[in-house]
Order: sequence, then C-alpha cells, then structure tokens
Amino acid sequence: MYLRNSSNAARLGEGAIQIGGRSLAYLQVGDPNGPLVLHNHGGPSSRLEAKVFASHALKLGLRFVCVDRPGQGKSDPQHGRTFAGWAADLEAIANAFETDRFAVTGWSEGGPWALAAAAYLDPAKLIHVTSIAPGSYGAFGTNWQRRICPRPTPWAGSLHCISGRVSS
Repeated sequence: MYLRNSSNAARLGEGAIQIGGRSLAYLQVGDPNGPLVLHNHGGPSSRLEAKVFASHALKLGLRFVCVDRPGQGKSDPQHGRTFAGWAADLEAIANAFETDRFAVTGWSEGGPWALAAAAYLDPAKLIHVTSIAPGSYGAFGTNWQRRICPRPTPWAGSLHCISGRVSS
C-alpha cells in the first residue's frame, strides 16, 4: 500500500491510498503533525465531510482524515466488503500515514463502520472510537430498503413507505 498524490503522509489536502489494488480517496484537515483521527463519513456523503471538522481539528491539534468508503466518492468499489474488511482497511490507512496509534470516529451511516474498528482492531493501536448518531443501514444487508419498500416515491422516499402507503 502507498499514498498517491502526496509527497509525504503529513501533507494536508486530498489524496488517495492504494490497498490491494484498490484506490481509497481521502481528505486530510487539521494539524498534519497531530494525533491521527480516521473519520467514517455519513451517507450519502464523502471524504469532503472532513471540511465540517477542519477548524476544530486544527484548534485541537488533530490530524483528521476522512476516507471515501469503497464505492463511494472517488474510492474504488470492493465487492463483498465486510465490516472486518473495512476495519483492516482502516488499519492499513493508519499504517500508510505512519502512525502506531490512532482514533476512529463515525457519523450517521459511518457509525457502524467506526464500531467495526472497535470489534476487529487491536486496542493497543486503536486508542479511541466514537460513533456519532449512528445509522445502522448496513446491518440488514445490501438493498434492505428495496425488500421493505420496493417502490418508494421520489418525493417521499422511505418515509412514505414506512407509513404503510406504498405508491405505484
């Protein structure tokens, strides 16, 4: 694995990390010399969510990196991805940024992916996990909404379906 579009791992801004033939795009904000925090963006969102945290990361001295999960944003898809696989990706990302210890956060749909790190990674390396208002969209398998609501209306989406009124 290696970093692309960056002369070294401390550079702020956008880049990509190569893991097993896949490219994972990221945005790094904050203090490039601070402790590493890997953030799992919500959905639908992307690495650009890091901009929301940029001023606070800088103020707190954190190196805040948000990576597009496989198949989202500029990252390559990964067929058959799992929570364990994403946890391994997070560890590989931390290794690419040349750090032995790091923290993980997740917002909304990113919450379960952050918790995967807590389930699968060595606590000697993963020093903190925060799940912020977690959405468990992946917990029911792929395309679970289609099984529950096969034809949501474009204007009401799943809320219309949940109310029991599926339009044709």
